[in-house]
Amino acid sequence: MATTSVENPSAKLDSLSAAGGKRSVFDMFRLDGRVAVITSGARGLGYSMAEGLCAAGLSGIAVLDVQSDLGERACERLHSEYGVNARFYRLDVRDEVLTQDAMNFAIRDVGRIGILILSAGVADIVEAEKYSPENFRE
Repeated sequence: MATTSVENPSAKLDSLSAAGGKRSVFDMFRLDGRVAVITSGARGLGYSMAEGLCAAGLSGIAVLDVQSDLGERACERLHSEYGVNARFYRLDVRDEVLTQDAMNFAIRDVGRIGILILSAGVADIVEAEKYSPENFRE
């Protein structure tokens, strides 16, 4: 019986090759059965990342965004194109309490979160070390 160890992640591919099987390197990056949460996932880069994750086999995704109409449509598209359980939560990530609530709802609705992508952005030109939580909330 072939085993795959942490020290040798290619052992599984090597055993497939030895048995005459052919496997794409992309199979190593499959996300089958995993659940993701993505902020600002209703449009732009956030939505593109959500699509990529869904194409890799997610079973569920929670899209968090401030734009309800775009978020609902994004989840409808992700579900229809990839068959994923896609849920939208309207959220401004600057609100810590609502963010925690949204994460709890996501766990309840789509399952244990294994992937978290924080794509919500702020457009201030400030050194990161000088950017306080208070600045973020403004």
